[in-house]
Amino acid sequence: MKQKDIDFLEDNRHHHTMLVQAGQVRHLDGNTRSEMQRIIGEYWRKGYTADLWCPQCCMDMLKLCYRLFDEYLKTK
Repeated sequence: MKQKDIDFLEDNRHHHTMLVQAGQVRHLDGNTRSEMQRIIGEYWRKGYTADLWCPQCCMDMLKLCYRLFDEYLKTK
């Protein structure tokens, strides 16, 4: 995994933390959603797509992204 993608996910981890602790996400902009989708598709699930304008889909993508990222960090 490229360092810039690791840095991006670490910089945006607060979105996942808010989702887990508060059950909601705020200020997750379109560029951030798109970048998370790209990272999932590039490193873990080729061809992955999500409806980036569906709130529940974005929350599911966010959970998936950080589950996969945390698994990756454990092997690093």
